[in-house]
Amino acid sequence: MGRLAGYARFLRHLVPFLNHPLSLEDAKAEVAERMQHREQALLCFLRKCIYENPTSPYLPLLRQAGCAYDDAVAGVRQWGVEGFLQRLLRAGVTVSFEAFKGRAPLIAGGVEHPVPDADFDNPSPPAGPRISSGGTSGRPSRTFLDLEFRGRLAVYERLMLAMLNIEDVPVAVWQPTLPAVSGMVNCLLYARSGHPPARWFHMLPASHVRLGLESRVATAVIVAMTRFSHAPIPWPRALPVDRPEVIVDWIRQTRRRAERCVVHTYVSQAVRVCQAAAAAGLRLEGTQFIVGAEPLTAAKRREIEACGADVYPRYFSTEAGAIGFGCGTPVAADDLHLLNDTVAVIQPDDPTVPDTDPRPLVLTSLLAESPKVLLNVQMGDAALMTERPCACLLGALGLQTHLSSVRSYSRATGEGMSMDAVELTRIIEEVLPARYGGASTDYQWVEEEDERALTRLCLRIDPRVGPVDEARVVEDILAQLRGGERAHRMYAEVWRQARTIRVLRERPLPTVQGKLLPVLRERRRAPSS
Repeated sequence: MGRLAGYARFLRHLVPFLNHPLSLEDAKAEVAERMQHREQALLCFLRKCIYENPTSPYLPLLRQAGCAYDDAVAGVRQWGVEGFLQRLLRAGVTVSFEAFKGRAPLIAGGVEHPVPDADFDNPSPPAGPRISSGGTSGRPSRTFLDLEFRGRLAVYERLMLAMLNIEDVPVAVWQPTLPAVSGMVNCLLYARSGHPPARWFHMLPASHVRLGLESRVATAVIVAMTRFSHAPIPWPRALPVDRPEVIVDWIRQTRRRAERCVVHTYVSQAVRVCQAAAAAGLRLEGTQFIVGAEPLTAAKRREIEACGADVYPRYFSTEAGAIGFGCGTPVAADDLHLLNDTVAVIQPDDPTVPDTDPRPLVLTSLLAESPKVLLNVQMGDAALMTERPCACLLGALGLQTHLSSVRSYSRATGEGMSMDAVELTRIIEEVLPARYGGASTDYQWVEEEDERALTRLCLRIDPRVGPVDEARVVEDILAQLRGGERAHRMYAEVWRQARTIRVLRERPLPTVQGKLLPVLRERRRAPSS
């Protein structure tokens, strides 16, 4: 009944949400106001979501640090938002990625506190249904399809449209339907900005994967309901990841009518489209790619721009929402403005890490509507973080903290589908040694950028294991994913179509510290053939 009530609340507010599109001036004013009141926003968030919530998992950590609410008020006023959060971090107020996912206990005062991931949900009832959008080891990653929260983030979409001068340019979205939230949310954010997509290409053909009755019905009902608004979103059309030529045809036809077009998709899919265009002898001047879900490396940016297209990165997470939007005057391949009007980010002090190396990002939400309560949470990502004023629209609004070289150290990503290290580790520790021999240390995952700048998820198998059928190994891995959550089946089908998983007969490699990790978070580049 709770899920049905969530969908009912969502649908009740959907049409009014779309019938009041954001103006550019309203978007600017909202960001400016949030920047001006960051300290008050943090204190309101702490009071409402943590201190007034007796079941908050953060309370034992704050008690251990001797930080009551009055202490938080004094600390924020004395040291500012980031200064206060840094002091909490040094006092042990932080949550690891594993603890946030409910796989490891929080430790406060030497006492373990087992905490299920649902305890990190916002205590206020969300205005939308809970969506299971991914996960590993039988534990889906849950978030909420909440219009109130998404509406607070729509300002960035509106600013992006203006900054890229694409307010009247046709948009195609190439992302999956529910239970993955990216396609639905992005379509609704474009519509909220007064610019609904012209096309929505769904990444999986229905004949290959059944997404579940709830996901199929929810997608159909939401899309149908938008027909009663001024900004209806398109019906999703099934399109496998290995058919980028369909997007190329849409680009060709759209540019004949409108001269310019926008394709919103994952980074690797943008690369595939550009390669398909090159194979067809087509240049893509006038095409703007908007990408996310995996790092935009220098190689991938070159591959996209080589065909004449432009590319713009964004940085989202399921739990935190929008974290960074691309700079209008970038100095790095993935130069992003940290959206520090809605999220505060600090990095641990570590004198052993050079300033030129990415450091872990520790996130705190500043929005009381955030579906997840984040206070110094390590989400498994690292980046270079610098202060630099710039003249682009986001910089002019005071967003002058930049992120670049954003990488995950807790997940591996292929074709925009992120699988965290727990499930990948389970496969190489429990499944593969039992079937093919050797020990768990004879297997290791590593991300690789191949010669076409596509991201592959490679599996190193030590040659001492002996002969193995590499195709069978890949099929066994995909079968493991198909046997899990619906989102896992989606990952397996996307990775099957894109041939994302690749076997390397190499010895697993240690880190520079000499550790042999099951998932090597150092991205490697494939040798040229």
